[in-house]
Amino acid sequence: MSIMKWPASGILRTILFGLALSTGFADSAVAQQAMADARPKLKLTVAISSASFAWLPYLVADGAGYLKDEGIEVQNVSIGTNTAPIAALLGGSVDVAAVGVQAALAAAARKQHIRVLAPLTTEFTAVMFGRKDAMAKAGIKPDAPLAERVRALKGMRVAVCNSGCSTDLLLRYLLATYAPEINPDRDLQIVPILEAGSVRASMSRGLIDFALFSPPVPQRAIADGYAAPYIDTIAGEVPATKGMVFSALLVNEASLKKNPEALRGLVRAVARAMKLIHEDPAKAGAAARKFMPDMDDQVWNAAMRQMVAATPKSPVVSVEGLKKFGDLMSYGPVKYKLDYAALPVNDLVESALKTTP
Repeated sequence: MSIMKWPASGILRTILFGLALSTGFADSAVAQQAMADARPKLKLTVAISSASFAWLPYLVADGAGYLKDEGIEVQNVSIGTNTAPIAALLGGSVDVAAVGVQAALAAAARKQHIRVLAPLTTEFTAVMFGRKDAMAKAGIKPDAPLAERVRALKGMRVAVCNSGCSTDLLLRYLLATYAPEINPDRDLQIVPILEAGSVRASMSRGLIDFALFSPPVPQRAIADGYAAPYIDTIAGEVPATKGMVFSALLVNEASLKKNPEALRGLVRAVARAMKLIHEDPAKAGAAARKFMPDMDDQVWNAAMRQMVAATPKSPVVSVEGLKKFGDLMSYGPVKYKLDYAALPVNDLVESALKTTP
């Protein structure tokens, strides 16, 4: 655990806080700030692959000042895609990584010492949206039964993040489950597009028909007028993904030993953020806004409304939710055998929720 020693100024702040108590101002903003300032600082370096709604509870915890309330000085670093934050975590250059849980399961399958600290989303957040003219040409409506919508993908160009990524796996699951007569590698064109802006550009020019991406990409395409929702996994239209742990905060064994107090504070801050997202989405959205300040208000608000349903109500990790993602991974080229119960650190999480800083 990395804790800074109190300087003389810290002792002075403690004295001032005591004076505030003695004069009856313990509930005042001054006294509360003095208490926060007097607390020894804990430090965490957190890897985030991108500014994304996939990490919403963490972004709210930071933006709302909940991490500061816990006495945590956090440094957010952007380190590429999911595999890069995992490498940084294993290498010890970061203490925590916010990533899609697929990367965590793959790392665990390679016997790397990755643990899941807290879920950030418990629904598959990459929803399917498509060009309105492609839907019209196929004669399919967005409110048709799920199997009909999946069968209508035959002959279409469908964008996923990459071969073997979570959206590719979901597409293959949907076809195998609801339209087994369709061969995904022969009867439609799967187009890997990693960058969100390229998805919108390709769809607006008619180069792809459908795409699977997380908010705010669908909301932006819909707001532009050429796209419409098609399959809403966040709303539970795909039963197999309901309750699935989709993104999470990860730690390794070294960071658990080094920073237990800071990690407990992180858990409490994230728990407060989850509560705020469910009880006051507008206030939660305002807190997270600093991470994506240039987004159009209409798109931001639409994405926030949708992400409420994907946000867990507790930072306790569901083993069943992890297994649901593991089951989805079986539709990819690599088959994993994992001890899902060994991945969470729910003992630390539960102890954190029982204590106050």
